[in-house]
Amino acid sequence: MLIILLIASFVINIAVILILFQIICYGIKKYIKERIKRNLELLDKLEEIEKDIDNKVDGLKIMIYDRYLDRCRAGMKKQREEDKGLRDKLTEIESKCSK
Repeated sequence: MLIILLIASFVINIAVILILFQIICYGIKKYIKERIKRNLELLDKLEEIEKDIDNKVDGLKIMIYDRYLDRCRAGMKKQREEDKGLRDKLTEIESKCSK
């Protein structure tokens, strides 16, 4: 009779341990799923932020390039004016020498 009670208590203890293990596993699975879902949402937000940053960087690159081109145009215009002035002086000197 004592052996049967020991075996029964052993079986009950194992059943309780298995039930507790299942409950813990269920809780862990639920927690992991929630974390994965939250991390995926954060990843989506980061991708949106990355796209916004890329667009802003591209806009800045275009703005810097436009300013560079404007400076180049201004420099070229100034150089042309200087060249025209030098050509006029050269023409004036040539005309004086030829007289």
